[in-house]
Amino acid sequence: MTSIIVVCTGNICRSPAAEMLLDAYVGDHVSVHSAGVRAMEGQPIPHEMLTLLAQAGFDATSHRSRPLTPDLANSATIAVGMTVAHRAQIAQCAPSHLRTTFTFDELVRTARGNVPLEGSTVAERVTRIPLAVTRFRPQLASTPATDVPDPYRRSRKEYAAAFDLIASGCAAIASWLRGDNDPGGPATK
Repeated sequence: MTSIIVVCTGNICRSPAAEMLLDAYVGDHVSVHSAGVRAMEGQPIPHEMLTLLAQAGFDATSHRSRPLTPDLANSATIAVGMTVAHRAQIAQCAPSHLRTTFTFDELVRTARGNVPLEGSTVAERVTRIPLAVTRFRPQLASTPATDVPDPYRRSRKEYAAAFDLIASGCAAIASWLRGDNDPGGPATK
């Protein structure tokens, strides 16, 4: 099955939020998972992120963190790092998948750039992401990449800012994958 893995550091804030949002948008067509480059197995999502996810309609109380492994990275059709450093760590974990590993920012900007994405289904379009990002590289190179900031052990305001960035980005990516007309539109479930 076509799959996306979203990766952050501990797999307790950013990547689980993106996993749940993307799964809500495209999970009927694509398998969505998450992991962390330094995750300790079995850790829950912090209360602050649980609250934000609950406000968005998600019960994330059963999520438990898991570390990124070569098997997980190699089994994904597309790997998404929440930062440039995460993208590099995914590539180190699964060097043969460098061409299918991106930052969250690269995907969001490519989606919002309304870059044509070939394929008649969401699953087919996921497999065409590398070509679309390649076509958009000149525009991506014109401005520095934006990492999704890690809110862990920070203020509620920083959790909310990170969540909003993830939610709006996931909505744009999902809209792009579905072939909707407005890839930058608001998040909807």
